Amino acid sequence: MWLSVDPMSDKYSSLSPYCYTADNPVVLVDPNGMWIDEFNLDTNTGEIIKISNKGGDKIDYYNIGTTNEKGKFQTNETIEIERPEGGGNINIFRFTETDKSTISVFNIPGTDIKGYFLEPAGPSTTQSGKDKRIPEGKYNLENFSSQKHPGVFRIYNDKVSKDRCILIHIGNNPDDTEGCLLPGCEFETNYVGKTSTKKFNDIKSFIENQKVENVKLNIFNVIK
Repeated sequence: MWLSVDPMSDKYSSLSPYCYTADNPVVLVDPNGMWIDEFNLDTNTGEIIKISNKGGDKIDYYNIGTTNEKGKFQTNETIEIERPEGGGNINIFRFTETDKSTISVFNIPGTDIKGYFLEPAGPSTTQSGKDKRIPEGKYNLENFSSQKHPGVFRIYNDKVSKDRCILIHIGNNPDDTEGCLLPGCEFETNYVGKTSTKKFNDIKSFIENQKVENVKLNIFNVIK
């Protein structure tokens, strides 16, 4: 029995004010009507579109699917990602690959920062020296500098050690990465454009504002 309309209904113009959890109660929970930040991710185009306005700051939902011929988005699965308390997420979704590289789309909820990453081709591995991408999962970040890559970020977790030296750094194509993540504003086959420096600086500003220890990097494989 409903007591009132959704308290955030003025921010969800595309949804009925009586529509619980964006009409997806099987996978979503919204106990007080305040916690939805929801996105559609089209695996054909690699585009992330936000479909709610300023929901909450605790959990983000990504509907993974495609847009049909009539322009209607069809969801195949929904991924739920909890934001770290006092920090933020960089959420990465691998959606296309070749024998040379993997392209991911990413966004940072709570900001307007989004773009693409280029990584090596699969299969994913925790082993170093393979010139392959790292596995899906949640990663920590830390500041890192070397002569070749000053002022960048190293990512690691319990399975991918710091010694493997997986970095977020500037680059454009598979020759620039040995497991590392190269950001860009647009993508083509085996390429993330000439905008890597700008996109890296956007990411760097976010991490520095949040403090690097408060940011998590989440990688998901949604390649069809």
